[in-house]
Amino acid sequence: DTTDAENTAEENTPTDETDYSTTNTQFVASELAHLSEKEISKKWGQPTRSEEIQFRYSGTTKFVPAVVHYYQNEKYAVTFVEGKAARLVYSVIDEEILFDDEDRTRALELAGLPTDIEETTDTDTAYVYNELGDIYEVTMFSKGGFVDYLYIILDEAYK
Repeated sequence: DTTDAENTAEENTPTDETDYSTTNTQFVASELAHLSEKEISKKWGQPTRSEEIQFRYSGTTKFVPAVVHYYQNEKYAVTFVEGKAARLVYSVIDEEILFDDEDRTRALELAGLPTDIEETTDTDTAYVYNELGDIYEVTMFSKGGFVDYLYIILDEAYK
């Protein structure tokens, strides 16, 4: 026989799609992957500026047209490749998050990313994270002792 406590535990088992959101989360990075320009604009409003670029898929010599849209006074910069969100630069410098072992994971939390992960590479000015579930890679850059921005590659196809 199972007890009520055991039944409750089974019902609360997390699914494959883990939600890392907290009350501090401003958006969930994994939910942005492959969204269209229109879908991103619904979330963050119309872009404040845009620039057309050439994007090269990793391991190829082929360039395809792409566009970078900047939202909310350049807090977010999304690169769209073939009409889908591929990369995101998320500026967090205004949050005044210290670039130290205790504080810097708050930047990951703001983007709805796991905070209990170890960096795969670190330098004086950047940390790279790879074990992120649905997100391919995040590089966290520092400036003046604070976390400056997160460079998020939403899918391995856009590395």
